[in-house]
Amino acid sequence: MTTSSLQELALFIVIFFPALAIVIVCLRTYSRTSTGQFGLDDALIIIAMVMSIGETYVTWGYIKTNFVGIHLVDIPPHSVVPGLKYNYAVQVLYNPVLAIVKNSILIFLLRLTGNRRAVKYTILTLIVFNTALMVAIFVTVIFQCTPISYNWDTTIEGGHCVQQGAFYVATTTLTLFTDILVLALPFWIVMGLKMARKTKIAVIGIFFLGFIVTVIGVVRMVIIIKAFFYPPGKDYTYDIGFCTSAIETNVAIMTASAAAMKPLFKRWFPRLFSTLSNTGAYSDGPYAGGTGRYARNTMKSGTQKKSVLRSGHGGFELNKIRGERGLTEIQSQNRGGSEEEIMTFDGIVKTTNVSVRYAERPVERSESERTGEHSRERSDYGMRTSVESL
Repeated sequence: MTTSSLQELALFIVIFFPALAIVIVCLRTYSRTSTGQFGLDDALIIIAMVMSIGETYVTWGYIKTNFVGIHLVDIPPHSVVPGLKYNYAVQVLYNPVLAIVKNSILIFLLRLTGNRRAVKYTILTLIVFNTALMVAIFVTVIFQCTPISYNWDTTIEGGHCVQQGAFYVATTTLTLFTDILVLALPFWIVMGLKMARKTKIAVIGIFFLGFIVTVIGVVRMVIIIKAFFYPPGKDYTYDIGFCTSAIETNVAIMTASAAAMKPLFKRWFPRLFSTLSNTGAYSDGPYAGGTGRYARNTMKSGTQKKSVLRSGHGGFELNKIRGERGLTEIQSQNRGGSEEEIMTFDGIVKTTNVSVRYAERPVERSESERTGEHSRERSDYGMRTSVESL
């Protein structure tokens, strides 16, 4: 069969991006299952990946049967029906993949909302809107021509189609609009968190990878506009712009999986994440050299955790806190290292001074040190211990 170096490049692109996406999805699935965090968002990504594999197959078929990337003068006589059938299948699969990926991201973000109702309701509204848009576009694409076979056989009498150019531009515009809304959500969520600036930048950066998908979507819309609203070039088959659909869907799957893979990356590259994970360390004062990890990451009623001040500053143990009322669990990270619990409340964080008593030490002390040995209290060590919801 006739081929060219440009067509071979197109076929490489169509295979390379799905193959890379499959590896990413497998790593994501392993990461989530190994930490016991596999959820609906992960299941949706797997569904999107399966559909993307189907899209890859029909895209390959379209490129070969429609002689994409071949000079027009080199194309032998052939039937256009097989190529148009493959093209129809690509159209049917393309939009649902992107919509399912966006729903996966939204469900992942829903875990970060805690009790912030405005954020939660915004995400739920976007999920409903995105799902409704997916169904509407899916049904319209299937029945864009009457009868359906008119998509590949225009000789059928009485057959007709919607204005396909206007329809594709409209659906692409709506898709880009939802892309922008989904991209804006992580900023809204993360900027309201009390966390280190480096951590905020890292989290936002991970989600902002989705901007790449939006850029590809814009490029695809330009290609559609040229195809439907401008006269074709003299050698219009020598072009591989058709591959942008395959690139967009698979890059969307990969970027949507980045945040969910943090626990796996943290396990494989601990030094890379050490700077972010040690943001709770005390750098000066009597607590220098301590990590403050328990005060920052796990504050629970009934915990058995202790903290000891460095020697040279009158080392003492903090009293155990057992069964105190009003204590609310606050976790900046969960056991799997994911960011799903970096926000678990909606209210005012009250800083309470905790009374601390010195433990007896079997050392010689002056009479002034022994005076009030069991009654001295310090109140300069504050911990966030409770949350009062608004």
